[in-house]
Amino acid sequence: PKPLIIYTTEPSQAEIIFKDLLKSGLLRVGCFTGKTAAHAREELLGRWNKADIDIMVATSAFGLGVDKSDIRSVLHAVLPENIDRFYQEVGRAGRDGLACQSCLIYQQSQIKDAREINRQKHITVEKGFEKWEALWKHGKTIGGGARLVNLSSIRLDQLRASEGNKVWNWRTILLMHRAGIIEIKFNKPDPPVFNSKKTIDENSKNVTDYYNSYYNTVAITPISDGHLLQDWRTQINVQRTYEKNQNNRGFNALLEWIEEPEDCALCDVLLKHYTIDGHSPEYTCGGCPGCIKSGRFTHAAPTVGGVVNTNFPPSNEWTGRMLGLNSHQHVYFASTLTRKRLVRSWSHWLATLIEKKEVVAICADKSTLELIQEEVNTSAFWMGNEITDSEASNELWPQLLIHTEAAKRLPDLGWGDSCKLLIATNEVSDLRHPGRKWWETKVGTMSLDIFLSRLG
Repeated sequence: PKPLIIYTTEPSQAEIIFKDLLKSGLLRVGCFTGKTAAHAREELLGRWNKADIDIMVATSAFGLGVDKSDIRSVLHAVLPENIDRFYQEVGRAGRDGLACQSCLIYQQSQIKDAREINRQKHITVEKGFEKWEALWKHGKTIGGGARLVNLSSIRLDQLRASEGNKVWNWRTILLMHRAGIIEIKFNKPDPPVFNSKKTIDENSKNVTDYYNSYYNTVAITPISDGHLLQDWRTQINVQRTYEKNQNNRGFNALLEWIEEPEDCALCDVLLKHYTIDGHSPEYTCGGCPGCIKSGRFTHAAPTVGGVVNTNFPPSNEWTGRMLGLNSHQHVYFASTLTRKRLVRSWSHWLATLIEKKEVVAICADKSTLELIQEEVNTSAFWMGNEITDSEASNELWPQLLIHTEAAKRLPDLGWGDSCKLLIATNEVSDLRHPGRKWWETKVGTMSLDIFLSRLG
């Protein structure tokens, strides 16, 4: 089913498949690799997003910034180097929540190639240190302890910059960043302004030259004093060893599955691989070969829902029926119901607030959040944040805070820009005014009945 992405590892493989498809009479086909020119990439992405291309043959370069929701099929024509890449590329399909399929076709000889590619991504400690020395030496001090380094810098023993020199310089810098040795920062672009005394071509060349230089440099701030000493080797080696082990683990996980796809369910492999420090992701399966064979169809969707939309309304102003309320609005209620019955009686208007995106996050104690998840019937996306130490969350989206215990003091709403609606029992005393309840000292406070009548 179209649209279809065919993934390969090498650009040459993609070109071969692309040409074969054209020869077979399929013309609505594109080819996108790391060697595709910038202007060609823009054209291909435009045609892809407009549905003018049915099949995109690509390497892993086709992915960043690509978020087409209706991709129906992903075909791996070459064995990926590890399960992380495979899982990421499979995830390009079916983002609209509708059915999609994935197919992996490989030859036994590709297992060796995939293993080699998986190993190639790690520069040796010796070469990495030499590259870092060259980058630092050829860099320029820009103040604040930072240095502007040129990504095309070559080692002292290199006669000229090789094709992959910049790639390996980047990998060295990123490895140092992950190891906690340096911080990376891109300066704000400041391209040359249009000069009326020059031709359009000359102005265009000036802008092009500027951005070529801009994207070829990066600001580095050392965190470790030993970034140019032998300490570098020790710290980098720890990080490099960890990442190599993770890569090997990812390759072995993929190999384990492809050798016995029906006896080793992919969902179980992913669950095991992405369990970190005992924390497992949610289990879900839409029909991997292992589950099909065993008849185990859960079709369980994660609790975030089939489609997640994070385009939340402005955080400093209420929307919809709550427009005009104070950014920090207080509401009190009186009730003799148990907490479970209370949440159950509120379930309708809580669901409405969530579904209309008038509230995006709900902050409460753990047991109340669990009751809301259990009693409020909605498939819309919402976040649950536990209130700890009587402090509200400072997230940048409209929040509802629920306080049901009279014995505990109210949470501090803080000074953040996000809208916060606090609903609390009327039994809580005001710590600053002995003998008075909290809601009697807050300007603009309303009862829950009045608040709900406003919602309609």
